[in-house]
Amino acid sequence: TEARLANPNPNDLSVRNINITKQGTDLFQNLYPASYSRHMSLGVQRQVFSDLVVTADFVYRHFYNQEIGAIDYNRFNRVQGPVIPRCTSAQASNPAVNCSNGPIEFRAPVGRTDYKALLVKAEKRFAKRYQFTVSYAMARQYGLNGINNLDRWFEGWGPQGGRHNLNVSGIVDLPYRVQASFISSIGTRGPYRPSVTGVDLDGDGLDTAFLPGWIVPDRKPTREKLEAAVAAWNSAYPDLPNGQRPRTSRNQVIPRLTLPATYSFGENFFSQDLRLTKSFLFRERYKLAVFGEAFNLFNVANLGGIGSSVNSAGFGVPTSRAGQVFGSGGPRAFQLGARFSF
Repeated sequence: TEARLANPNPNDLSVRNINITKQGTDLFQNLYPASYSRHMSLGVQRQVFSDLVVTADFVYRHFYNQEIGAIDYNRFNRVQGPVIPRCTSAQASNPAVNCSNGPIEFRAPVGRTDYKALLVKAEKRFAKRYQFTVSYAMARQYGLNGINNLDRWFEGWGPQGGRHNLNVSGIVDLPYRVQASFISSIGTRGPYRPSVTGVDLDGDGLDTAFLPGWIVPDRKPTREKLEAAVAAWNSAYPDLPNGQRPRTSRNQVIPRLTLPATYSFGENFFSQDLRLTKSFLFRERYKLAVFGEAFNLFNVANLGGIGSSVNSAGFGVPTSRAGQVFGSGGPRAFQLGARFSF
């Protein structure tokens, strides 16, 4: 017989991998629309003094057809069973049989994001030994905060990102050829939404539930709101007469929730960067500038990654902090340098 090292007809697509595995991920639907956006901006500028200008800009941006991740169109884990019936043992590897062995996930291009912001900025040009820029942004961004209900994909549509941002920077010429410059950055924390993991209350196949009244993220979460939501959860799912906890339609135990003594909803961002420069002149043509820089001078932690699962030991506990990149609000860092020009 003739030995063959490869498929003699590699273009034969009559049988594909998904026909054998009966499941798939990162698939694309036949009609996949391109993402696009619409932008609008309107601004005014006013010269207040000879060296000071104030600007106000309104920005509106709307993004369409954003990819929202892999969605199981087959609904393999739902209580009613998958859209394509499960394979029997005899059908599992038969490419001619229309059945499924697992999720069939498509990259769904149905997301959208709405962003509106007002930016106010005051700029003073360098005069009388100093200059500065003050900019403030008030933003409103709404988007899809993950898919948490396969029957209502946009159930979690709500606020995203911080609401307020303030940046102040300036340069001051001091005596003896010393120059000081700084950048101050302040930002408010983003919205927060606590969850209960490992529980599928509606049987759609996703194992995450949210507390009563907390389907969308909240920009102003409080301990009182959370305690009331936890009490409502425990009241809605009390212990059974036999003392055991109730279960979901997928036989998952619905936990009784207890809040820890201390927890966090997140922190505001703050960073203070500073530079001092001393210049030396030689023969009017040569200049040596020696400088020292401090990043996040007050070493503010700027913690993030707050745990949101109420039934987890990590609830309300930060898991990360701003990265160690100069000017990013990471751990305090110092830098020395010199620049020679001629």
